[in-house]
Amino acid sequence: MLGLMGFALVTGILYGRFSKPKTDLQYSNEAVVAPYKDITGYMFRVANRKQNELIETECQVILAINNPETLKRDFHFLDLERSKINLLPLTWTVVHPIDDKSPMYGLTETDLKQRDGEFIILIKSITDTYFQTVYSRMSYKASEIAWNAKFVPMKQMPHKDGSISINLNDIHSYDKL
Repeated sequence: MLGLMGFALVTGILYGRFSKPKTDLQYSNEAVVAPYKDITGYMFRVANRKQNELIETECQVILAINNPETLKRDFHFLDLERSKINLLPLTWTVVHPIDDKSPMYGLTETDLKQRDGEFIILIKSITDTYFQTVYSRMSYKASEIAWNAKFVPMKQMPHKDGSISINLNDIHSYDKL
């Protein structure tokens, strides 16, 4: 009896450990500050590397920057063009419009580097396989931002069976303006 209970306990623990859902998102190596509509925008790309689909995906971006007046680190939640999408099957370009309400308004590349700016990203989603919430974190330092650049559109490759695939190496591609 004790042997059966021990076996059941070990099986349950191992199943719980290895069946935990994990998100496998790939982020662009660099974020860009690019023309966006009639202003500029801070942008980065994210892609789902797994075969599963992520539903009800939400993104938060926080700018952590040193304040020269108070000599403290300030944290600003950035407003996004779209902070939530219903489905993430392939890629998503997350955009923060830099308008007069943005904490980035008037900041230059030099200002961001001198003030040790960092963009902290949190993505929360639900996997369609397990229907459990998964999280992914990433950050971009000021040196990992390409200014006056624009992402190159990613090529979608349709297949005979109707499915579409993309080359994930293209997620990093951008052109200087």
